[in-house]
Amino acid sequence: MTADIITKGARRMRRRHHPIRNLIILALVIFALVKIGPDNLNRTLDNGVRGFQTFVHKYRTTPAFEVQQSASSSAESSESSATSSSSSAKGATDDATPIESVVQGIKLSNTYHYTFASGTTQQVRDLFARAVAVYNKTGVVYLDPGQGTKYQNTITFGQYRTVSPQGQQAEELGKAGPRVYQYSGGENFTVNRAEAKLNIQYADKLDDTTALHELGHALGIDHSTNEHSIMYPYDEANQQLTAADVNTLREIYARTSE
Repeated sequence: MTADIITKGARRMRRRHHPIRNLIILALVIFALVKIGPDNLNRTLDNGVRGFQTFVHKYRTTPAFEVQQSASSSAESSESSATSSSSSAKGATDDATPIESVVQGIKLSNTYHYTFASGTTQQVRDLFARAVAVYNKTGVVYLDPGQGTKYQNTITFGQYRTVSPQGQQAEELGKAGPRVYQYSGGENFTVNRAEAKLNIQYADKLDDTTALHELGHALGIDHSTNEHSIMYPYDEANQQLTAADVNTLREIYARTSE
């Protein structure tokens, strides 16, 4: 009997607290409506109400740029590799280099702010600095030194060290890729927080071509089957962007500006 009385008493207590709980819920709903605003309410609900600001994170690191060790034995394999890369890439035409898949259909500002990771050697810094100058000369993208805000595209240049597997007829010289973040909800913007790195294990083989190639990936350009393109996956000592490379930059960036 005592237990029944306690149970009934607890039930009565819960019923008495219902009006207060409802008032709290109503206050929270009103606060959310004011905070989000009518223009963003539907968009926030569509994004699953993961908070006032949600994001989708897309990332891809493009297969490393390589230098041939044996021209006679590697020519066939390099052509096969490039063809495979091209077939998987979207947006390729006769007049443009392929576009990285995670950048397809994404509107990005054509301005970037770049920094160097701590410990980056002077050799790597100089190579990427010259690559930046080449891309800036296109007049399509603008890469400025310094930290960017959360609303701005950024590139972090750096280095790493890895040894290519024995028996492999090519050496890995670098790796890079775009990191595209799409924010929606309270704020709506898209940014690329890219990375580009050179493999200092083969420091004696690093050159301007390698840096230009990796920076191209960071900006959203994929591999090309054209051996004259800076985006050809093997080092052919190309020092300038082809017309097709520049056309791809225009396709990605010319429609927007910061």
